[in-house]
Amino acid sequence: NKTVGPPPPHASNGFAKLLIELQLVCPTTSRTSCGEWDRILSLYAIRKNNHDSDNDHVAETAKDKASSQLKTQQRKEIARFVTGYSSPGHYLTDSTTMLPHIVSSVQSEGDDVEFSLQTRAGWAKIGHNVTLRFYFIRADDDKSAKVTAASKESSFLQLSDTVLDQQQEQHQKIETETETETETETSSRRGQMPSRSLSLFTGGNLLGFNQPGRTARIVVLPPSMGEEAEAAEEHKNIAISRARPSSNTTSFYVVNSGAGIANLSISSLTTGHGWGKDVANCAEFCNTQHQFTVSVKLMGQTQGSSSVNSKELEIIAEHTMNTTQEFKIAGTDLGCASNIEVAPNQYGSWHEGRAGWCPGSSVPPKVDYLGMPSKFLSALSGPQSAGKEIWIDIKYKAFFNHTEYHYEEAEGEQKNDNGYDAEIKHTSYFDIWTDSRLGRQHPCVLFSNKATLHEGGSQSQSESSRRRRNSNGRGRSKRVKKQHRKSSSHSKNRKRKSFQEVQVA
Repeated sequence: NKTVGPPPPHASNGFAKLLIELQLVCPTTSRTSCGEWDRILSLYAIRKNNHDSDNDHVAETAKDKASSQLKTQQRKEIARFVTGYSSPGHYLTDSTTMLPHIVSSVQSEGDDVEFSLQTRAGWAKIGHNVTLRFYFIRADDDKSAKVTAASKESSFLQLSDTVLDQQQEQHQKIETETETETETETSSRRGQMPSRSLSLFTGGNLLGFNQPGRTARIVVLPPSMGEEAEAAEEHKNIAISRARPSSNTTSFYVVNSGAGIANLSISSLTTGHGWGKDVANCAEFCNTQHQFTVSVKLMGQTQGSSSVNSKELEIIAEHTMNTTQEFKIAGTDLGCASNIEVAPNQYGSWHEGRAGWCPGSSVPPKVDYLGMPSKFLSALSGPQSAGKEIWIDIKYKAFFNHTEYHYEEAEGEQKNDNGYDAEIKHTSYFDIWTDSRLGRQHPCVLFSNKATLHEGGSQSQSESSRRRRNSNGRGRSKRVKKQHRKSSSHSKNRKRKSFQEVQVA
């Protein structure tokens, strides 16, 4: 763990990009000193309130227990990496949407930030020396120079001119076409900065994943309602009562739009894990689909209403957005070997495709912009904003072969007693973007139902199963491939361990 103080208020404004660089070095000249197995490394940012020392220790009083709960809630996963098989690593990931978890756009929120790089793989030896670097880039900085300085020694960049096979050529062609298609969209977002990041959903076991469901509602109010304190409080309470969803809703927020909102997006980190238990070898070696369904409604006063605090609103305009992420390389022979961002020449079955990750790589956040017509956000500014609200409903579901996952037990050579059940490791946020040209009053959260939720730290049943694996099981593959497995005579009776925390240089 490493705790750092907040930057000066004038320094924390205007950051338009965040790059996180992770360097893993073997303690000795032998690669085996890095640790034999691939492990998930989650980087958490924990905002620590400088004005409340109770957040810095855990005591037996009820007040301190509540403070400890709040600290757990404030822990946000901002980056995810996977170590290689007996390999060093050097990764660079764009974590721009995670900026609000580190620096605040509000000058009064000068909290310390504790960074914690964690793995739950208690069965695996930790063997890396770790260096983390954060690159904060302003909108008017020379981006190309900054990026080069951050990544000039990254091993994956040195491989960028190497064509491994026809599969990689096709992969590069697809990337080029995608960049061309999104160039116009990127240009339209120039100058925008993430101002707020609201927690949405976490993952869990793939079996029964969509029951009872993961849903969220965000209500955005116009800034004009904040001019009078009493009026703002009254309108907030009415908005909460009017828009409050069912008790099964995972997340519910009411947000004041401040000087204006430039954009809205959903960012997510999603990877599949689990193998050797079912016929499909889920969720590490099977293709799962992850679907966000977003419904946006611009709400206004009902006809004939004269009060901005009317308890009923009507729909003025609607917008929908559906996006799906899937992992087509999962279970393929060379899915990870064909990815130029993966550390090459590892041991074991590193070359086989996984669901959203590869041994020896970073997991880049997926960012989906809501793509609303401009009239939605412009309706919340100016004199015409009175009585207007935006309601955003979000649903997240996970599927296998585009349908609900059903467990079918593996038999014979497909079954491995050292495997564990299919699970989805997922973290997602709702991102609010601003533009400095719109003013200095940033959006603020007026209400949240997340007061006691332990975000990003709940342990699924399969995490416990993971610790029971021995070395024979850990060299897993989508098929039984003994030539790719490494054995370890002393690893069969590993005891379960708690979190291991890697020191940050």
